[in-house]
Amino acid sequence: MNEYGLIIHDGTASYVLIDRCPWCGTRLPPSLRDEWFDAVDALELDEGETPPARFLTRAWRLG
Repeated sequence: MNEYGLIIHDGTASYVLIDRCPWCGTRLPPSLRDEWFDAVDALELDEGETPPARFLTRAWRLG
């Protein structure tokens, strides 16, 4: 998803999303979360149906 975060060490899987490198301040690549969900929604899958395998890897971005 091109999302980056800092782990919150509180015993859960929590993290804080960041959009800049914490060391140099360079902007990180934009999130692809909305694009991924739009692509999966366009498949019009039945509720509970698993997306095709290509959506579980980077392959979905290649078309």
